[in-house]
Amino acid sequence: MLELVSPTLVGNCPFAGEEKAQWLRKTAELGSAQALAFLATLYNDGEDGVPQNKAEAAKWLQKLEESGDVEAMEQFAATSEGNDKIEWRRKAAERGSASAIAELAALFWKGDEEKGIRADKAEAEKWLKKLEESGNGEATRDFVWSAELEGRERIDWLLKAAERGSASAFSDLADVYEEGEEGVVESSAEEAEKWLFKLEKSRDGKAMMDRADMVDALNNREEALQWFIKAAENGSRAAMKELVIRYSLGNGVKKDEKEAERWRNQLESTPIRNAEDDCSGGLMARITDLVPAKALVERKKN
Repeated sequence: MLELVSPTLVGNCPFAGEEKAQWLRKTAELGSAQALAFLATLYNDGEDGVPQNKAEAAKWLQKLEESGDVEAMEQFAATSEGNDKIEWRRKAAERGSASAIAELAALFWKGDEEKGIRADKAEAEKWLKKLEESGNGEATRDFVWSAELEGRERIDWLLKAAERGSASAFSDLADVYEEGEEGVVESSAEEAEKWLFKLEKSRDGKAMMDRADMVDALNNREEALQWFIKAAENGSRAAMKELVIRYSLGNGVKKDEKEAERWRNQLESTPIRNAEDDCSGGLMARITDLVPAKALVERKKN
């Protein structure tokens, strides 16, 4: 049996069309609310060779609501437009999803003229109060970016996110102090290092992986490698896969089959804990197993 691997690393998911729908149905039968959300999206929009079917979508949405799974509801909302997006975000938020609360706060904070939604600070403040009550740092950080905050306001909210434990906010604040912002905050290598130290101590592999990707995009290969390693050491399977590829191909680092094998073994012994590096949000992991890490390298070569 095979685990589906990250499309960002090895190309598109191997399932499409009706075959994809069949695997999602099997996953839904195993109790995955996320599969319900994917099926609802699949039939609501029509994609990958599956015709749009609103009645079929409604059937899966009913099952989704009955599941009470807020993460899956938020997942469907994220792929929806207009009233569907707001309706399902409200459903998730009313059931306690901090992520949905943050997105609603951001929506009413800035409005969306294309969708006919006016900015409503009073409504935004209502959701921000709920966000504060949740104490969720990552959701607070999501609000910063979704609301497109700028200047001092952005920094103040990033600090709130950091105070609530967001490792991603630690990374954002390091960037703020590395670069500085005219009229708002002066650059400070010491302050930037403080926040990077907090990121390292957080043991948040996903936040470290995000930083590795960001640094790599700036072509700072040496620093990126160090963050890929830190992320992998803290459980990020996406980082492990990246290290397998880099050491196997000599991509941005000296080719080292021994090191590639070390990370390949680590990858194969690390269980899937989230959807960060698995096709279809990790759904297939329930009914599939592990693609040999060597296959990642072969796909990357091709």
